Amino acid sequence: MTEIQEHLLGLLKEIDGICRKYDIPYYLAGGSFVGAVRHGGFLPWDDDADIHMYRDDAERFAEAVKKEGLKNRVVFKQSPKGQYSQVHWRYENTATTSLLRSLVATDALQGQFVDIFILYPVPRDEKEKQEYVDNYELYLELRARNVSVASRNRDREYLKRYYKAKKREKIFGFRKVQEELEKKIFCYPDEDADEWLIRSLHPTHRTTPKAWWGTPRYVDFEDTQFPVAEHAEQLLCTQYGPTWFEIPAHVERGQHTIVEDFEIPYTVYTAEYGKHIDEKKFYRQCVKKKEFWFRLLWDRNVIRPQIWDMRALQLSMEIQHLVEQYHLDLKAMVEQGRFDELEAIFAPCFVFYGQEPVRFWGTYVDLPDAYLYAAVYNSCFNGNYGQAKKVLGKRKKLERPLSADLEELDAVCNATDRLLTSIYTDKDFAAAREITEEWLARYPRLVYFMRAKMALDIRDEAQDDQTLLAQCERFLESYPNDGELMKYRGDLLMKMEQKQEAEHCYERAMNKTQNGFCIREIREYFADHQRKEKR
Repeated sequence: MTEIQEHLLGLLKEIDGICRKYDIPYYLAGGSFVGAVRHGGFLPWDDDADIHMYRDDAERFAEAVKKEGLKNRVVFKQSPKGQYSQVHWRYENTATTSLLRSLVATDALQGQFVDIFILYPVPRDEKEKQEYVDNYELYLELRARNVSVASRNRDREYLKRYYKAKKREKIFGFRKVQEELEKKIFCYPDEDADEWLIRSLHPTHRTTPKAWWGTPRYVDFEDTQFPVAEHAEQLLCTQYGPTWFEIPAHVERGQHTIVEDFEIPYTVYTAEYGKHIDEKKFYRQCVKKKEFWFRLLWDRNVIRPQIWDMRALQLSMEIQHLVEQYHLDLKAMVEQGRFDELEAIFAPCFVFYGQEPVRFWGTYVDLPDAYLYAAVYNSCFNGNYGQAKKVLGKRKKLERPLSADLEELDAVCNATDRLLTSIYTDKDFAAAREITEEWLARYPRLVYFMRAKMALDIRDEAQDDQTLLAQCERFLESYPNDGELMKYRGDLLMKMEQKQEAEHCYERAMNKTQNGFCIREIREYFADHQRKEKR
């Protein structure tokens, strides 16, 4: 654990102690939730902690914290002047410092904190639900007076409502307008809902089924246990997709810009930088900047998508010109396995998809189906099917049918989804075996299915270890650097008492797999081995 995580763990233990004492249910949330299920503790890069509570329980928790009288501990809901831009609450240690960039020069408390994301009931009726969520989206933006909340993709209907609300703010004041929205959003009865709304700026999904939360289920977390949702795996699959068990690439790992100090309270820092800037003026300027930004959005949100569509068209023409200029037969290149060359041809396309504005606007590089097939074919097989799935998803939104080749690749992606959901979310190993056998017979190079076959065969005690080892080595001939297959090879060697070679496989696998469960098992093995040696 990092120093930040050690202090966060202390705060989480305090919360857990209070909740146990007063019989208040709660669940780990966000990165803490993923870390608990996948890693047995913090995500290695995590720098904050999060929990979920139901609205009535959150109020009970706030009262319990007051009653306990813990020194320098508060449940922070809203700053006195309304400058706290977040919509969630915090359990905070005011004797420390955790300065967030978005809260500079505001009157928010800024000690180290655990975020409390409150769950609110959502209407069943689809029309009412949409109005409810629309009101919540508007509330988010109005609450964050000094910063913009993902406003680049707001349509004009939303902007009309926003401008109207801002006019009302000038007449009645921002608190009055916020309170009106809060009465519409946060006062819906629990018994009339099948879903919860998550009170957060940027949840992966705004609402989730109530049935998945259920009775809190305690799981290992570092040196203790904390609760997660009863159907945690289903919730994770909904929030992050069937590959939720995989560790994301470095560029996708979310971190905050924070100044941390566990010895000096934040008031020392705010007083010091307050000497050098006019905080009131700075805050007012931030509010004006946001107001100006929103005035631009009326036209900008029409023009910007068109600009990126033009860039996508230019890229499509450049790629087609390249292929025609050199008389390339893309289908033959796929059949011959010339994937490095194909990757070089289509690399600019995937770099384009990686740009933030492209993700915001959902821009699509419209290539002919034969080109798209060559571009995503290998991704479907080599463990990067998520990339192919996203691009095919964009292509399916166009008003023209897929080619037969693309239909088949789409079927491969869907089968991979079903396979991973069966294993890691539903734990339905019989269904996973059926899917594995069917698709490996059709496509022997599907690496996710190779991994699944190894995992399922190793679980089967009737299987012969030597036969499985030979099978694993055949798979590794196709993907010699696949960390998960290396890990399974190590498991088999360990069973065959070839400890040194098994450990060598584990060491190599650690740096070559994204499977969080495999990494966790390897780390636990070496940690246990070290403990035994010390004895």
